Amino acid sequence: MAQQTAHAQWALDLVVEIDRHRPGFCGEFFRASAERRQVIAAYLSAQPPAEARMGEVGQFLLAGSHDAILSAAYETVPQGFRRALRRSGSSGVQKRPFFALLYRLLAAPEHKQVTRCVASLESLDFARLIIIQKLPQSICRANVVGVLSKPSEAADIVTAMHLLVARGVSEEALAQSIRNVRDASGISRAFRNALLKANAPAHPIPAAEGYLPIRSGEELHSVSREFRNCLRSYATRFMEEGSSHAFAVVRVSAGKGVAHLIREGERWNLEGLYAPRNGRPPSDLREWVKKYLASHGVNVEDRYVRKSCEWDSVRRLTDRHMLDFDFD
Repeated sequence: MAQQTAHAQWALDLVVEIDRHRPGFCGEFFRASAERRQVIAAYLSAQPPAEARMGEVGQFLLAGSHDAILSAAYETVPQGFRRALRRSGSSGVQKRPFFALLYRLLAAPEHKQVTRCVASLESLDFARLIIIQKLPQSICRANVVGVLSKPSEAADIVTAMHLLVARGVSEEALAQSIRNVRDASGISRAFRNALLKANAPAHPIPAAEGYLPIRSGEELHSVSREFRNCLRSYATRFMEEGSSHAFAVVRVSAGKGVAHLIREGERWNLEGLYAPRNGRPPSDLREWVKKYLASHGVNVEDRYVRKSCEWDSVRRLTDRHMLDFDFD
């Protein structure tokens, strides 16, 4: 009983209906090998029989060879189609759309890499086929498909690649790093490394001596290490088109800091100015930055002033190594 309930409902309905016209079909179907059940299901999905032919079709499906059944179901059986059915799950018949999608993927002459990917996977199901369909040919590899758990992750990869390439990242280099992944963390690592190589949108304020806009993911990461702060956590928002965040390094006399600008509507505001470890910069640096930004239309009124407290000693000590992250 447990085995029967694992089959897709559409297949169960057809098998039971055929059994009414060709008694014993149900039992033979459930006792058949996993491969044969998938072959029969492929036929039924492509050529659902009319009621008048159910007995005849049932007899054919019981007696015919796997190749004969598939040839009767499809005008041309794509290379690797039967082998793919063999690896399509022993627990039960796949969803009905699985068979049509598998056929389309393997039948398309331009999808040679897809055929190789399907042939390399140890098991197949509908979710994996959708993942294969979504991935570009350049990264459609069995190891990539194997580390993705759902189609939405493949969609994220496609979108993220497009965005990063538009930001100056080498498409081939990114694809190569994705092709080399061996686990889910490898995917994250590939995109973190690519984010470092991306160029940020244009900074809203011109550069000047002492005011150096951060223009790339690599610069953002470098400044985050230098100042020992959480600047790196803004990397994705920093890269967005029309981003509401912008950063610059400010150096005046012996003082240095990071200016954080936030856009609200059409106007930019000075959200904060931070010395290393998010400390408070010296007064001469604060005054210079405010004057420079105000001359370019930035609102520099203090939006939030954090008071120091005894717990800062704990923060400074515990944060010391938390930002030592290796992107290699």
